[in-house]
Amino acid sequence: MGGNLGYAICQGLILIALAHLGGPEPVGQFSFALALVAPIMLFFQFGLRTLISTDSQHDYDFKSYLKLNHLAMIAGVLVALTAALIMAPDQTVLWACLALIVSKVAESFSELYYGVLQRAEMTKPIAISLIIRSGLGALAFIIIYAGLKNLTLATMAYALVWCGCGWFYDRQVTLQKVKDLAQNSTGMRKESLKPLFAMALPMGVTALLISMSLNLPRLFLGHTSGDMAAVGYFSSLAYLVALGGTLANAAGQSISPRLAKLWQLKDYNQFNRISGIGLSFSALLGILGFLLAYFMGEFLVKVIFGPSFTGQGELMIWIAGAAPFLLMGNIGGYIMYAMRAPKVFTIVRVSWMAIIFIACLVLIPTNGLWGAVGSLYVLGLSNVILVIGAVIFQRYKLKI
Repeated sequence: MGGNLGYAICQGLILIALAHLGGPEPVGQFSFALALVAPIMLFFQFGLRTLISTDSQHDYDFKSYLKLNHLAMIAGVLVALTAALIMAPDQTVLWACLALIVSKVAESFSELYYGVLQRAEMTKPIAISLIIRSGLGALAFIIIYAGLKNLTLATMAYALVWCGCGWFYDRQVTLQKVKDLAQNSTGMRKESLKPLFAMALPMGVTALLISMSLNLPRLFLGHTSGDMAAVGYFSSLAYLVALGGTLANAAGQSISPRLAKLWQLKDYNQFNRISGIGLSFSALLGILGFLLAYFMGEFLVKVIFGPSFTGQGELMIWIAGAAPFLLMGNIGGYIMYAMRAPKVFTIVRVSWMAIIFIACLVLIPTNGLWGAVGSLYVLGLSNVILVIGAVIFQRYKLKI
């Protein structure tokens, strides 16, 4: 949790620094570029980290995962580059997209090494890597932007740090900690990469659906209005909810193994009780965030994001109002994972994506920034309702 929380905080520091040094517009440009690039590159990572970490029998050697990642990243770069050329509203956003693509390629290789370390139950180097990568990346970004006021160069410095961390820390530490990395199996049991790709593709699709659903509001807002300042206001204040999501995810990760065991044991009363505790915790966390925004919103906005965000207290209150539903949705994802019902999970995520797309299509072109806020409520509420429906359906299907 420490590494992930440190990572989230450092990402937030970039937004805060941009807000203080340049105002909402560069925040919007950076956030739009990230929202455009991240889902695509996440899809092409194919969840290989998870596959490596759970490959306890070494069905595939590391070179096989590495080869698939090479091929996937080539495709990912081409797709992300095409999307950037089509959707980037200006040259600054386009160059930021290019730099972020480089950082995501570097991240994909770091994720492979994380998978190896995780399989060997060595989580400390992963946490250290996340803190180093995010901390030095944020520091390089802020120093370059503060000195040159150039978002392109700042994002490039950020990407170079990620590349350096992947090569000089993640790779070296993994080779030192896992001595038999190059010979960790007798070789790939299947001559073709097709079976490995077949396992990886559904994980990539799932990651794409989740990431795209969360990023659609800012993409629609930026693409339909072209107002990067509005995207900056929205992204900065929504980040505070995302920080709460990091805590909710930590809670979800802590209860998911037990939920999976309870579901397999058919102890559904305990399953419901633990699920209820997780949902209640996330809802309470969201309510506390809303109360903080309600009573101190304007003050917090000025302190955190600077004078250029003066007058955005009301916007913060409305965004924080969606927090209980959004955080409950985070926990809901872990509940669905625990049920081990991939078809139901896929149907829920595809349905969720469709609902968010329709909400953004209806609300944002005519209402702009406030339409994006409304889409957050649709995003959170629909996720909670779909998760509850999935649990009820599974229990009905199993005649519980």
